[in-house]
Amino acid sequence: MAKKKTLKTSTEHDTKLKQFDCVKQIAPAKDNTYTGKKCGINVCAKAAIAYYIADQLIPDAGNIFFDAGSTLTMAARAAFICANEKGHSLMVTTNNMDISEDFLSKKKPYSPDSNKCDISLQLTGGKHDRQHHALFGLLAASTLENVYPEAIFMGVTGFRFEEGLFYHGANEEQSIKTALYSKEVCRRILVFDHSKMGKRDVFLCKNLDLKAIEGLCKNSAQKTIIVTSRPDGDSTSPEVQEFEKSLEVLNESQLLVKLRKEGKLEAVVVRLMHKKPYYEVVKKIGLLP
Repeated sequence: MAKKKTLKTSTEHDTKLKQFDCVKQIAPAKDNTYTGKKCGINVCAKAAIAYYIADQLIPDAGNIFFDAGSTLTMAARAAFICANEKGHSLMVTTNNMDISEDFLSKKKPYSPDSNKCDISLQLTGGKHDRQHHALFGLLAASTLENVYPEAIFMGVTGFRFEEGLFYHGANEEQSIKTALYSKEVCRRILVFDHSKMGKRDVFLCKNLDLKAIEGLCKNSAQKTIIVTSRPDGDSTSPEVQEFEKSLEVLNESQLLVKLRKEGKLEAVVVRLMHKKPYYEVVKKIGLLP
């Protein structure tokens, strides 16, 4: 049997992107902003996450919120492609200006086609942060308080099970992250590539009384889902070992085991494939009996 063809995720260059149209068609352009620079890092890992989200976590007639960030920009592009192919309808609320531009685009692989699908988009409003390609501030947070998506897709720049999730933006981003973290919602999906696992960044996000996974799960009526990617390499790779060690907390922490038994927490690890559906689930740490 022929071995499945996968793409390395630890080092990624334009030459590799050209090998896989599925990556090229949703990869954002790089620029000199903070988010623009991130667009050129771990692109293939982010593509795997994006296609998994579009295929498995966004239903027809869905009502969702997309956070800012390069991975979620790619997820929205994959969702638009999926909607075009399947004739789906979708309601998107976002503070992500790249998603807004993609929604208005024409003749791109991901451009929504009104003859094939029905996608609506509303922006939160707020102050435009050029470095993060996003809308922040009190107006954005106020909008989020008054909309009720079925699912929130939330990005982070660092994540540690024992501490919580981290973000990089200035203080104006805090109100949005706090609202996304604590808002009552059916499903909360935390999205990040493997390079964020076990890492800290500038700011720690938490609500008034809870942090880490417990805070994320508290107001998720169904469950919180973590979607991430697996680093390239075999079990002897230091990067893989560090990643697996971080995941082991899901089996070792009494709190996390409790949340899994209650059906509140699930984690999915994916990698890129060159054929549809363009992802493979390599590990699923699911609910406990």
